[in-house]
Amino acid sequence: MVQSLLDRGANPNQQVHLNEGRTVWALFLVSCYESALRNEATKLLKEVWFRVCKLMIRYHANSTAWFDNNTSKPLTVEGILGEVFGQDKKTELLRLMEEARLQRKSGSWLSWIGL
Repeated sequence: MVQSLLDRGANPNQQVHLNEGRTVWALFLVSCYESALRNEATKLLKEVWFRVCKLMIRYHANSTAWFDNNTSKPLTVEGILGEVFGQDKKTELLRLMEEARLQRKSGSWLSWIGL
């Protein structure tokens, strides 16, 4: 379902105005994080979430998504990925985000003029 939506133009960085402008990506990550904190996440469910994260990253999910969790320790994409998936999978997802960022940058018009 996620693949189909992304293929048809859905944007993981689309703001959801009913949720204070947070993006679809941020809301997905917070949902995963909160389920993991409540020990509701099975191994299979985490595998599905991981695949969805990879898809959203491939479709330019923003590494600096906004989370306002009203705590002294602010949530970050990196922090959530680590809490939900563990260090190895977090590292893999962050690497994919960096590769996607570099790919977008090299495909921009700036690369055509040597910048």
